[in-house]
Formats: sequence, structure tokens, C-alpha cells
Amino acid sequence: MNKSVAHYISELLFLHDCVIVPDFGGFVGNKKSAQLNKTTGTLTPPSKQILFNTNLKVNDGLLITHIANKEGITQKIAKQNVEQFSNENNTKLSASKVLRLENIGLFTAGKEGNIIFLQDSSTNYSLDAFGMKPTYNKSIVRKTETEKQVEATVQTIRTSSRNPKALFRAAAVIIPLVALSYLSISQQDRINSIYAQMATLNPFASTEIVVEVIKSNAEKTVEIEVVNTPITNIIEELLIF
Repeated sequence: MNKSVAHYISELLFLHDCVIVPDFGGFVGNKKSAQLNKTTGTLTPPSKQILFNTNLKVNDGLLITHIANKEGITQKIAKQNVEQFSNENNTKLSASKVLRLENIGLFTAGKEGNIIFLQDSSTNYSLDAFGMKPTYNKSIVRKTETEKQVEATVQTIRTSSRNPKALFRAAAVIIPLVALSYLSISQQDRINSIYAQMATLNPFASTEIVVEVIKSNAEKTVEIEVVNTPITNIIEELLIF
């Protein structure tokens, strides 16, 4: 033969979804659509996943007829070549536990007599992706990272707004600050009032000062007469009050 049986198996896998090798096993193809890996930004074209089934050993005539037509030989001779191919493969698997077929894949014999098949990733048997190769798109990765950052920010805002404890803690900080601001303004008004009184008083003169005291929401007026008392003492009393 001009070309190997494995070569003709590979040719048929492009055109058919099932190729049986008599006395060895069958190759089954499953179509897969294009896939996008959002983590790496890799876009994989459509492909055909090849599986190997050791139970498919009955000759359906597809492989033998194809070889006979391509090689220009009789089907009897083509069948003999396929039988020899199967016997050699079974012998190699029994002896070395490993068999590789070019452009098809790797066969490994398991401990329980089962055969594990790994498809050759360098060959894409899907005609829908003929000539296509995996591509990498950086913009997809950047877009994905931005979306994750936005989602994390929105989630943080939602969590904070739904957490009553966080609101109580914020109120515990804000309310005292407002109260301190109010007290500071009131104290400043009191000091300004004292300075206004100082401007009209004689430090050594008798002075009558009226102080308003508010207790229990009721206004009371107390008259205090200070005789020959320095203004500084009056200031201290007012500040203490």
C-alpha cells in the first residue's frame, strides 16, 4: 500500500462521525461548537471530539471500501491489510501498553484490560473549522476584569445598605459630632455676651448683673448684686455656670 491504514482512518474521520476498524475498535466523532475561555481570552474554533470504543469491531465495509478505492486494489486485499493493522495494534498494546497512531491519538492499556484513548489535539476533524486556529483576544480579558470590579463594588454597596449594624455605627459617630458643634456655638455666644458686658462695666464699680437660668424648661430671673467685685470674677462665675 502507498499509504498506511491509519492515514485512511484519519481521512474518513473528516467525512464521517463513525469509523470502525474491524477487530480493533471504532472511532466516534462528536461535534463541539466554538468555545470562549473568559479567563485566558482564548477563542477555540468548532471542533470534533474523537472517542474510541473497543466494542465497535464488526466490519461495516466503510474503511475497507475506502482503502480499495484509494489504493486501486480489491476489497479482499484491502481487508487483509486492515486485519494485519489490527493484529499489530493489539500486539503492541499487550506488550508495551502504549500505542500511538499519527494524527489520531494515543492509546493506553489499563490494568483491567480497558483502553484509554487521548485524541491528537493537533488535528481538528471538523470541516466547519477548516483552516481555523485558536485565537487570543485581550479585550475580552479586560472587559471581564472590569465587569468583576463593578460587580464587587455594587455588592459592597448593597451589603452596606442592608446591614443595620453599619447604619447604627454611623449614627453613633455622627450624632455626638452634631451635639458638640451645637455646644460649641452656644458656648461661643455666651462668651460674646460676657465681652459685651465687659465693654460697659467699670472693674471696680458696683454692678447689678441679671443672669437667666433655665431649669426644667421654666425661665427664672435671679438678681445678683456684686459690690466692688472685679469683672474677672464675674466672668469666671458665668463660665462655670
